[in-house]
Amino acid sequence: MSRQQLRRLRKALGLSASPEVGHISDMLRSLRNEVEDFLDMPICTAVVTTPQLVALYREDVTDAFEYIGLQYVETDYWEPCLQQTRAAYANYGFGLCSNNTNPPACRDENRATPEETVMAVLYTEQALTVSLSELKTAYKLWEPSYRYYQNFSQGLDAAEDESGYWDTLRQTLPQLMLQHPYYDRPTKILCMGDAVHDKRFQQALELSFQDINETLPDIFMQDARYAAAKGAAEFSRRGFYPLH
Repeated sequence: MSRQQLRRLRKALGLSASPEVGHISDMLRSLRNEVEDFLDMPICTAVVTTPQLVALYREDVTDAFEYIGLQYVETDYWEPCLQQTRAAYANYGFGLCSNNTNPPACRDENRATPEETVMAVLYTEQALTVSLSELKTAYKLWEPSYRYYQNFSQGLDAAEDESGYWDTLRQTLPQLMLQHPYYDRPTKILCMGDAVHDKRFQQALELSFQDINETLPDIFMQDARYAAAKGAAEFSRRGFYPLH
């Protein structure tokens, strides 16, 4: 039996399309329940933003949405899921045309927008991810795996258990720049996550650029915990955008 046949069979039996879809469904259901309790209203549609996960496929996400009865909102023709870097970029006011109700003018504006390099940092209680990404607009992202670092045990919680944690973090943050010395340096640092406002993290981030004799770019961390979510909401508000 092929993979697709097995997925169809499981769905016909009322099961999740795969065990992985079941795990995603559990997380989505928990998130939906929390939001519904907070807003005191039902949630029937949602847009999703994700970090760069090699084994996460669009089919798994859409099947998970279907399994829990949640409508999946498409934001872009080309990308299966809205990457967190693009969402944060949009949230901080970059890469979205000034008048999205005028597609020709929007395309012209996007074409005239220069490409730039940004560093996107997600820092939570559990995880650290860092990317050195190229963006022309919030719809055009180049973020290959070799310019992306992730560690799901290097979040703030680990600071209490590891001696030398902050020195290690300080060395980790600029590592992608050191590995790729000939690429353009970031013009912005986009911060995301619930631990970004820890003063020790902010100091480590600033000192990490001093350590490698690089100019510290502008850092954006306003309401960083919800940066990707708010950017995703802006994508959803603007609607599906098939051409750029």
